[in-house]
Amino acid sequence: MAVEIKTFSGDSEVANLEQSIGQYFTYLAVISRNYRDRVLYIAVHEDVFTDIFEEELLGKLILEDYKIPLIVLNPKREISDRHILFV
Repeated sequence: MAVEIKTFSGDSEVANLEQSIGQYFTYLAVISRNYRDRVLYIAVHEDVFTDIFEEELLGKLILEDYKIPLIVLNPKREISDRHILFV
């Protein structure tokens, strides 16, 4: 497992999403060739997940179209609330 943790701390959610997806596919290109047994995830805070990937159409479309696996983090509980893996 390889995890890219994203904070989405910029002013624009769309710009944050574009940067995160671009980084994900850059890392995926390297990992898929050198570590074929690993799955690359994007980890996000539960608030980011709700705001961008549940409530916003663009976030939903990107997850559905590109099958990006997510880990949703709950920092208060210091655990992952959800793993979302598209097959």
